Amino acid sequence: FYQCFFFFFLMIRRPPRSTLSSSSAASDVYKRQIQIGSSNDWKPRYLVLTETALVVTRVKEDRRSQQLPLNSVLSVNAATSSITPHVFVVSLNTSYTVWMRAASEAECSLWVKLISEGIKRVNG
Repeated sequence: FYQCFFFFFLMIRRPPRSTLSSSSAASDVYKRQIQIGSSNDWKPRYLVLTETALVVTRVKEDRRSQQLPLNSVLSVNAATSSITPHVFVVSLNTSYTVWMRAASEAECSLWVKLISEGIKRVNG
């Protein structure tokens, strides 16, 4: 139940809780359009990896965002599926998992690598 709640929490439009400031743009490590969802229901989103968090927005210039601090990320792994390619899974310390799909296998591998490096960096 809680995993479904968190997944829909990321997908719904809600009032701004946090925003990307101009100072956070300087610390962006990687950013691309991705999809968040499940094998039969993917929603386009824009994902930004900063020095300290994953930031999810509905579109590139959207000031509303959902931040997932890297110190709350337990792991990130590529998912193996012949049905839905280029998927990686972010597991959080709250027992939630977030399924994300990149545009290509190379981009999926890069996301996994960069997020893993970010987790190591913030956790020392």
